[in-house]
Amino acid sequence: MSKGNIRIAIDKGGTFTDCVGNIGTGKQEHDIVIKLLSVDPKNYADAPLEGIRRLLQLLENKTIPRGIPLNICNVKSLRMGTTLHANCAVERNGERCAFIIQRDLRILC
Repeated sequence: MSKGNIRIAIDKGGTFTDCVGNIGTGKQEHDIVIKLLSVDPKNYADAPLEGIRRLLQLLENKTIPRGIPLNICNVKSLRMGTTLHANCAVERNGERCAFIIQRDLRILC
């Protein structure tokens, strides 16, 4: 397996965390989809991290025990999004908060 040919995308929601892993290039691509409970403290502390661990196990065809640092040398890209904030806004059940910006907001490089 050449370096950097695994792509991982994760969407963490309020109930489930969806994880998609892809390996290969061109015609020989292979996708794996995993759905985990977003909160399952008896089995794992963090659903996205558990999803990455499981995907790497399957895509690299090796056992990776929980609790050890993950070797992501073969990961080309890792993308993560969440629908938690959107669900809170739609359902109006999130914490009260304010979004404050200054008048002359500049990005400093």
